[in-house]
Amino acid sequence: MSLYFYHVSYGDVARGLYADIGRIIPEMVMTFPAHSFPFALSLLSHGADTAERISRIMIFHVVDRGDVAHNLCQAVAEGAIDLRRDRKWLRELGPAIMGPVARAVRDERPEICDAFVSAFVLTPLHCNPQSHEEQIERLETDLSILRARLKNFERWLKAPTPVTAQDTSLVLDISEKKEELERVKNDFEAWTEERWDFAVRQVATRPDNRATLEAIQTELSPLLNADLE
Repeated sequence: MSLYFYHVSYGDVARGLYADIGRIIPEMVMTFPAHSFPFALSLLSHGADTAERISRIMIFHVVDRGDVAHNLCQAVAEGAIDLRRDRKWLRELGPAIMGPVARAVRDERPEICDAFVSAFVLTPLHCNPQSHEEQIERLETDLSILRARLKNFERWLKAPTPVTAQDTSLVLDISEKKEELERVKNDFEAWTEERWDFAVRQVATRPDNRATLEAIQTELSPLLNADLE
């Protein structure tokens, strides 16, 4: 898969090769479920039947294996909701991808309905409910990771003066994460309400996000989830 991703020419030839490998990616991913296959989504974006192939992979992991946290599936969920607006093609295919997965959950694994909604709706919308302590722990972990990355960057840069936001966006990321941590510590309820308000605005103002959520809700019916309602 890496060879196809990195070592093809540009233009029609590349698109044809990507489409060729796209046909075998579902079988490859399902044969080796523990492997992450980092280029799978990019390669699957070329050619026909993209939504059907991605749905098959997700049903395999989520329904057959019960792995709602699988990296590839989470990448699809984030792309289908896509608050950063990075993957237009995934947003457009969101209903066609997520609808069949939700239907499979309803028909074959109704007991994971809440976990499915949490992983594929609330988490991409950044409003997955957590306790005060869990949220603080998560943010502190995020901060530790960002600080470690900044130290690595500083060692690589070998700058005689402190690194600033002009040198790397990590400085701004750390500042924003620290501010968020302080808000969580000082007023967790207000912070939680802000997250829900933000999620509601995304759904209300973005038809593609709303279409994906409606497809999930329709295909899960009559299963109920309070957060999705």
